[in-house]
Amino acid sequence: MNESGIDSIQNGILSIANTYLNPGRGLLIPRAILMCVTVVLVAIALQGYQVLSIFLVANMLCTCSALPLVLGTWDTPRGRYYVSEGGFLFSLVCTIGTVSLYGIASEWDSTEGGFSGILHGIWYAWAGNMYSWDYFAVAVAASFCHLGLYVSVRSACSGMFGHITGEESEGVLLVQDTGGSSRDIPDEAENTAAV
Repeated sequence: MNESGIDSIQNGILSIANTYLNPGRGLLIPRAILMCVTVVLVAIALQGYQVLSIFLVANMLCTCSALPLVLGTWDTPRGRYYVSEGGFLFSLVCTIGTVSLYGIASEWDSTEGGFSGILHGIWYAWAGNMYSWDYFAVAVAASFCHLGLYVSVRSACSGMFGHITGEESEGVLLVQDTGGSSRDIPDEAENTAAV
């Protein structure tokens, strides 16, 4: 069953590498990338990790990124301005850090302490908690809070340096500077038309 999934994943990696990293050229570079990824995955597979722990890492990463990813589909000019790629990355990185800190705090042992205690807490948060609900709740709450923080800061900066008027003019959202002039936030359709 796993072998049938592996060749599909390899075809997907090869397709992405060929489309985005090597468009219109041969398959030599994408195949080299695929071989490097496969060697790393084989090295991980030979370590003898429990399958549920590997799935737990993937599930925790998906939980950390799900809310910002879904909110990123907010398809209005204001939504695209506030919930952008930067907001997604900020929320994801901060949520990974928050879940790691939660694991360290909940598993901290004063007798063990030090760097090994930190590593144990991070390991427990990502691969050892055996699907404990509180880690998933922390991931969802932290991703929401961090995305809200990003949107708030972006909104405050927009308020200090100009505010969004909410008016659209030919696919462009107008941002009014405090000095009276206006800047444009291009619409996504305009960006794709220029390419």
